[in-house]
Amino acid sequence: MTKLAIVVGSVFGGATNLAEQIAEQAKQHDVEVTIFEDAALAPVQSSQADCWLIVTSTTGQGDLPPNIELFFSELQSVFPMLDQQKTAVIAMGDSSYVDSFCGAGEQIHNLLLELGSPQLVPMLTIDATEDFEPMNGAKLWLAEFFDALS
Repeated sequence: MTKLAIVVGSVFGGATNLAEQIAEQAKQHDVEVTIFEDAALAPVQSSQADCWLIVTSTTGQGDLPPNIELFFSELQSVFPMLDQQKTAVIAMGDSSYVDSFCGAGEQIHNLLLELGSPQLVPMLTIDATEDFEPMNGAKLWLAEFFDALS
């Protein structure tokens, strides 16, 4: 069975809700999911997931939500080479914040690339001004993601 770790960065619950919906879809694809809402690097690595999916909103001026800051800072400081760890990123934001749109997802995505992680599929950006319900903006991408995962 394929294992998926979903690391969530959420302030008001939108990214958490999306992660839970993705976990429900994963069951249809015979994928075992563990959701990390206050992630630290060691537990995510210990999950031995085939893929890490980062689902994060953006706060402030393109900042990371507080509950994903530890995971991000540990990735930066430990700097584990992730050349064998497939990853994917869903970045949520509001395009009316032009300079910081999906800034948290961009930061994580860039760090994962720097660590050598093969991206399972290109990063998805979901714009709250277009998709009030994030799952609507993620449906096509998720189909591609689950195909690539299996």
